[in-house]
Amino acid sequence: MNRSCVKSVSWKALFGLSILVGLPGLVRHLLGQSCVAGTVSDVLVALFFLFPVLHGSRKIRFPFLVLWIIVQAGSFELLRSMSRMPSWNDLVYLFDSGFIAHTFSNASFSSSCYQLMFVMGGLALLLPPRLGICGVRLRVITTYALLLIPVFVLHARGVTDDTGERLYSQYNPVHWLIAKSYVHQATEGEGDFGDILRQQLDGWRYIKTGKAKNVLIIVLEGLTGSYLEQSSLHFNLPEPKTQMPLLNVFAGEGMLLPDFVAHGHQTIRGLYSLLCADFSKLSWSTPKATLLHNVPEKAGQCLPNQLKKLGFDTHYLQGAGLVFMGKDRFMPLIGFDHVHGLEWFSVESAQKYHWGVDDKTFFSGALTYIDDLRKAKRPWMLTLLTVGTHQPYEVTDEFASAYADKKQAAVANLDQAVSKFLGELKKRGVFKETLIIVTADESHGSELGDWGSAWVPAIVFAPEQNKLPKINASVYGLIDTTLSVLDYFAKTPPDTPGRSFFRKYRKPREMVSFTADRLRWLDETGTRIECNSQGKCQLCAAQSLIGPADCQFSESVDSPHWVQKAKWLDQNLNRLSDLQTLHFATGKKQVVKKPWQDQWADNLVGAQYLDFAANTETEVFMKWKIIKAPADGAQMVLSLKESDHDIDEPVPVLPVLHAGQTSELSFKIQNKTARANFSFHLLAETPLEMQLLDFTVVIKKKS
Repeated sequence: MNRSCVKSVSWKALFGLSILVGLPGLVRHLLGQSCVAGTVSDVLVALFFLFPVLHGSRKIRFPFLVLWIIVQAGSFELLRSMSRMPSWNDLVYLFDSGFIAHTFSNASFSSSCYQLMFVMGGLALLLPPRLGICGVRLRVITTYALLLIPVFVLHARGVTDDTGERLYSQYNPVHWLIAKSYVHQATEGEGDFGDILRQQLDGWRYIKTGKAKNVLIIVLEGLTGSYLEQSSLHFNLPEPKTQMPLLNVFAGEGMLLPDFVAHGHQTIRGLYSLLCADFSKLSWSTPKATLLHNVPEKAGQCLPNQLKKLGFDTHYLQGAGLVFMGKDRFMPLIGFDHVHGLEWFSVESAQKYHWGVDDKTFFSGALTYIDDLRKAKRPWMLTLLTVGTHQPYEVTDEFASAYADKKQAAVANLDQAVSKFLGELKKRGVFKETLIIVTADESHGSELGDWGSAWVPAIVFAPEQNKLPKINASVYGLIDTTLSVLDYFAKTPPDTPGRSFFRKYRKPREMVSFTADRLRWLDETGTRIECNSQGKCQLCAAQSLIGPADCQFSESVDSPHWVQKAKWLDQNLNRLSDLQTLHFATGKKQVVKKPWQDQWADNLVGAQYLDFAANTETEVFMKWKIIKAPADGAQMVLSLKESDHDIDEPVPVLPVLHAGQTSELSFKIQNKTARANFSFHLLAETPLEMQLLDFTVVIKKKS
């Protein structure tokens, strides 16, 4: 390299490159997750970007730097907010202008200085007209890049997994996304579920028959079990940064279940497990709540349908719109006679929020709802779902200013709201006549470990509280809620699996979760097995899925067995057929007051996260009626996304309709290769009132 080349590398470029190379390692060190494998991964990724960044023109440098900065900054934010590494599905969010706009508008970055440093480093690298490696030919660059590929693969399949440390300590996020492409494929076969789907009522009963007249289930969005001090003490864990001291007081008055497992991510999957006594998918494929429409006998086993048979009025209330992920159809299907979402609330939220009302507004409305239920003098079941602790976290700027970040502020806001709500219920005598369960749909993770993503809080209140232990230390999960409620009333059908909160068990039990890209099993001997995304499993010195553990690979672990068993559990609602039909329309009137702003929150159809197998054809049938429209007509658009990214296929244009007019259409999608996380977005571009009379998705195997 001659002197002119050397001089062309400005101090700004060197500063930027040092940021790009050193910042991931620095962040990892500050988080206490330094390890040799992670440092090697950082160097590999830096070298991968070295040639295009140093040698290329600005046009070449810009996409590489933008990609690097977005993945690093976005992955750090995901780690801080959800305690997990990114997947390819997450990556496309970073190119979604709506998602980025909502993130910045709510100032949700957990540590803005890191993002700023990434941006500054990238800008420094873009400023020089040309960086200083001269005369490098394309074939040299290509050869160098090809030599890096086997090193990436060896790192992914070899030494890093043997450490048993957290993924962020072992992988640069760019490296991790590449490593996730090498997924172990287990062989197909018939499932042996063992005891995991068996009804287990062999424990000693705390209560013979419950005296409560009503059932209230409070589902708190995305909370982690560590937020309750007594749950953390149960596992001898250090004090977490985020806590819920007010709810912890109520936990001391009820029965605390510290070892309580969420089986996956996403609200609809958690609600399915909670209300239908089944494990949600141990993968990211089509949710069982969507498939349930084709399995009515399973829907009949869900808790609301069971309680209806016992004479209960069944109600569901959430603080967000119902259409997303099809809750507008799922909830009536499983037995809720009265289903309400955002449209029920007349009071405006304290702060404009694209998901729904803030938690204090929500619980104020829930109190009114319960007052009305009590006037009817009939037994009732009510399930409540909050939304304020969903990213990007719903709090006012004034409230957030007292906390380290908006995540902590949102949790504190919920702590105040739910504790005030419970206090009011107690004053009004609801505790004396109601079985109350407080839990969460999923966990947004914990800084204590990636296993925190499988841990949710659980507290039980009953009129017979003096007969229940303060702490029930047995292993439970969301799947056990349905059986527990029915067992409380001594009305348990033989086909409901799980264990009861109201019994004392002496033997270990199986449990499973799929969170933070880890498949975690607790086998019948009380031994923990963890399987990574490559299908390699390791034994852990722990008797719970919760808490830190020393994990090591061993030839005694039958990795294909555990991976395949998860696949078998995923398939228990599938019907062996060359034709699959999914319905999403309800026919109910939908009112849109203003043009859409968020493709998820403002979606008018709940057909999200579907999977289409390779060599299939998807046919969609739509029919809708406009009830009210502006003078120049109502306009809607249809968007098709795969893994949240627009697909490269023609999308039908919907006609402008006037009040009273009806339209219908059908179109086909060819699936030459498998499609994952496929979503339909029906959005209104004008104010309107409409009925979606039909939205049917038919998946056919090609001959």
